[in-house]
Amino acid sequence: MPQDVELERWLADEVDETEQFILTRQRPGRQSGRLLVGLGLFLGVALLTMRWRSSSEPASSLRGDVREAEELFTEPGACLCVFDIDRTLTTKQGWGEQCQGTLELKGKYDTAYGGGVLTFSDMQQNLLTTFCGSCFTGIVTAGQASGPDSEERKSILEALGGVHRTRSDYWQDIKFDPHANVSSSLVLQALDSSKQTAVLSMLDWFKRDQHVTIKNEDVFFFDDIADNVKSFEGTGLNAHQISCKSRDPGGRIGGCGGQVSEIVKTPGVGICEVTA
Repeated sequence: MPQDVELERWLADEVDETEQFILTRQRPGRQSGRLLVGLGLFLGVALLTMRWRSSSEPASSLRGDVREAEELFTEPGACLCVFDIDRTLTTKQGWGEQCQGTLELKGKYDTAYGGGVLTFSDMQQNLLTTFCGSCFTGIVTAGQASGPDSEERKSILEALGGVHRTRSDYWQDIKFDPHANVSSSLVLQALDSSKQTAVLSMLDWFKRDQHVTIKNEDVFFFDDIADNVKSFEGTGLNAHQISCKSRDPGGRIGGCGGQVSEIVKTPGVGICEVTA
């Protein structure tokens, strides 16, 4: 029927347009392949459903069903949540039993601050349950996340929502250069007290390479060190210190790491009022 032909053509156009979208916004490799396979299955089911229902329902009704299904593949919003790693998304090694909501991975190593058993904070495990679950996500850390192919990097990327939200799986080491040109949302060895420059450069990368414009006011950064947060003052970016109730002996760095309750959508720059 004419309506069927019209809808089949529409579905074919959707495949072409979405395939181009994926290929231009994802790095080449297996992730793009998975997305294309998933897209093909989705549109294939839609086409079969159309043919099965065409005798009893108008194409306009089915088009509405397909549009509704497409919403399951929504893009993150034009906001960005960026996290430090050590003592923000991780917990002080050996403190797993005394910190609320942590996950200690026996046999997995975390090289930060002298090293020890990899332990993730409550924030790492639950960050996507907050407003950040509707945003793009990224990392700006002074550490190396235990090096290439580590369990730490793999688990953190998954906790961030994968490449759908980070738009990259490339861990870029900027070697403590505050003027480095950022080309990923996963930034390693960023200079303390200069992390704001890495985040600003990351916004340029999102706009230039990912065709996503994010306003400064829609960026939220979370770090356990006060100086790293204070340096965001005057940038228009939002930044908040976390691990406020649990500090490493000496008080400069976090202890248990971030709590999910510390991910707040509060404008401005916020420092812990009291540190233990």
